[in-house]
Amino acid sequence: MVRNVGIAGGVFLLLFAVASLATGQHAAVVGDIAQLVPVLAYAGLSFWLARQCRGQVRLFWNLNSVHAIVWATGQFVWTYYDM
Repeated sequence: MVRNVGIAGGVFLLLFAVASLATGQHAAVVGDIAQLVPVLAYAGLSFWLARQCRGQVRLFWNLNSVHAIVWATGQFVWTYYDM
């Protein structure tokens, strides 16, 4: 599991570096958009965990999902103004 995550992280960093070099002056935007990936992954994982649980645990994961979506919205607005 750790090896797969490490390989996926390395591939992501390589693709990010290539995209940054290819876009030239828009490298800041690529960096801002790259910051959305973990937040949206966190939101998806939280929604999935909420569906698997019951009671107060479900509420906990739903609130974490809402938090991640609000965070992603803020990041998207920052990216818009940064462009």
